[in-house]
Amino acid sequence: MLSFREIDYNKDLDQIIKLINDNLDPDFTIKLFKWKHLENPFGKSYGLLAFDGTEIIGLRMFMFWKFWEPSEENLILALRPVDTVVDKNYRGQGIFKRLTLMGLEKFNGDHSFIFNTPNKNSLPGLLKMGWEKYNFINCFKIGLINPYYGFSSFVDVKPDEIKIDDKISFQKEILKTYTPLTYFKWRYQASCFRIAYFEKEQTYIVYSINKFHIIVFEITGYSQLNIRMLNSLGRKFKKALIYFYEDEQFEKVDFLLTLKRYKPNITLRNFEVFKDNQIKFSLADLDASF
Repeated sequence: MLSFREIDYNKDLDQIIKLINDNLDPDFTIKLFKWKHLENPFGKSYGLLAFDGTEIIGLRMFMFWKFWEPSEENLILALRPVDTVVDKNYRGQGIFKRLTLMGLEKFNGDHSFIFNTPNKNSLPGLLKMGWEKYNFINCFKIGLINPYYGFSSFVDVKPDEIKIDDKISFQKEILKTYTPLTYFKWRYQASCFRIAYFEKEQTYIVYSINKFHIIVFEITGYSQLNIRMLNSLGRKFKKALIYFYEDEQFEKVDFLLTLKRYKPNITLRNFEVFKDNQIKFSLADLDASF
């Protein structure tokens, strides 16, 4: 007979990681789980488990998130369901739905809205349970720059060296992830991330580098992004391609050429109260690590 309860982080982690490794991601580690769910500056995640006897056969995690609402100068609390795993031998029995509804009931009224970025497997189930697709979705794109024409000097800094107003926003009607220094230190502690500081523009670009692209995860600062900043990164690393998620920061960037990739799935629940607002998602918000 199936049973359900909250996670006990002191004794359940080994079984949880085994469930994830066997049924979702063989490379998922306990270190990643702790970073994501126990060290999040917005709060320790709430988790629910499904059991068959003493064996964990289902998992549903709920991350806590905060958005900044510039028009009201207000912090908005949100819930972010992530990491759904059901043992392949128990699928089709309503376990995903049961775990999700239990979590929503637990936090009914405590958070302003719920959002997540489901994969193609979980999207249909969420839509049946009342989630709605977010309509203001942009594309992931690749932009071509000329790294040898026009540039602006920068230095790489560490997350704890960032000095910026965490509530800054260029558009008053747009919600954005709240990014205090504790967020930057948590989000970008992995060695793959770099942070470029452009002193003239007083702006930071969080990026990484792969074989083909410079990947821009987040931009924060007092100036609108311009092509000179991206040219500077390209010049240093001999890369002419920028991978990014399109938002208002890129409106004035004159790429030589852009190529659309795809749109992410973003779903919302209980967002009616903010119907006059949009959410500014960064590539960091939509990254596969969540």
